[in-house]
Amino acid sequence: MAESEYDNLNTMKQCARCGKHKVLGLDFTYKAKTNRDGFSSWCNACHSEKRLIRYADSCEEEKARNREWKSKNKSKINAQVKNRKENDVMFKLRGNLSGRIYCALKGKSRSISTLIMLGCSLVEFKLHLESLFQPGMTWENYGSGRNKWNIDHRHPLSLAKSEKELYKLNHHSNLRPMWSQDNLKKGNRIEQ
Repeated sequence: MAESEYDNLNTMKQCARCGKHKVLGLDFTYKAKTNRDGFSSWCNACHSEKRLIRYADSCEEEKARNREWKSKNKSKINAQVKNRKENDVMFKLRGNLSGRIYCALKGKSRSISTLIMLGCSLVEFKLHLESLFQPGMTWENYGSGRNKWNIDHRHPLSLAKSEKELYKLNHHSNLRPMWSQDNLKKGNRIEQ
């Protein structure tokens, strides 16, 4: 900090946005050459709030563009997935196994082979997941999307080299609840 900025630490300034009086140089650190004191007329908290709103708006716009692109290219995407399922057995099997677990949790299936794969009963599996819930996680917000959680594989399915390994990776001890956006960021990395 320059010496003149140290002098400003005892000076109070009113934020033009929130109207609160705050310390210049401490709560006002954004520079503005046009202002007499050299600092922005908005406090740091108001600048941060503005950035968060902008970021949220840009994320929503990008999601809308993605939805629009997917709806326009739905047949192309479906053809690519179908082709990959026909030519990549592991891809098809990963999708089928994940779908079985999803259906079992939603109560749409009670397949014995799914329970064997999980290594426990459906009730025990739900209790296992609930014991790992983070604050805010409930069965009502299970799924994909914003403020939702889904099931993460600690050791990702994409690392499996055989059908036997895929079944092992779907054991309940390798599964945990994770916020959807965190799961997307994690990708196919192994995290403890």
